[in-house]
Amino acid sequence: NKAGLEEIYFASEGNEYTKYTSEIKITKNTSVYAYAIDKVGNKGKALSSQTFYHLDNTPPSISHRYEGPKFFTRDTMFIRKITKIKLSGTDQESRLKQIDYAVDNTSNKAYSSPFTIDNNGVHKVIFSGTDNVNNKTLDDFFFVVDNEGPKVHIHFGSEPLGFKKIREKEIKIYSRHSKLYLAGTDNAVGTDKIYYSINGGPEFVYTTPLKSFTTGKNYIINVRAIEFLGNDDTSVIEFSVEE
Repeated sequence: NKAGLEEIYFASEGNEYTKYTSEIKITKNTSVYAYAIDKVGNKGKALSSQTFYHLDNTPPSISHRYEGPKFFTRDTMFIRKITKIKLSGTDQESRLKQIDYAVDNTSNKAYSSPFTIDNNGVHKVIFSGTDNVNNKTLDDFFFVVDNEGPKVHIHFGSEPLGFKKIREKEIKIYSRHSKLYLAGTDNAVGTDKIYYSINGGPEFVYTTPLKSFTTGKNYIINVRAIEFLGNDDTSVIEFSVEE
């Protein structure tokens, strides 16, 4: 602030002091020392006698996980619309600054909290993590959203004996020796269990064909099939039994 600045000298890692002429390129972790001389030869002290520079060329580590119903099969992750997708990242040096993501080629947006995808089908997420010196990691993953339960199949092992009317509705009549078979088919992850209840009673897991029906009795059987993601579907059969 008097005679004016003449020259600046710097040294790093125990090297000789060198006249500063342009920006210093940092290629490894290093300490830098510097001093200045004014136009009448006064040597000043650096504001900081030592500055430590840490080189960070390492991008963040990023990952994803699912919170909620999920089922992995045939190299594919299946989830439901209630399943949350969580993105995360870490950076050991300059620290993680932000995560951005895009779903199915939509516009990129900043990640702030777990999200869900409603629509059935295959979806792809592209996401990136950026640290505080703008190193970036890019990754992607895909999954299938499945919100549909199995299709319920109800089938007797014999043909009906005839028909009768109950409450203005025509129902089939079966022999008391007939067996009732229950099944479920699912196009995505497969059927896990089948449940049934008879005439409003408790629900049981289906394991073998239903039989030993009472002669002269009417039946309403509710059937529920559930797949490995927890989606389910129901069906009802009403019939009468005679000798």
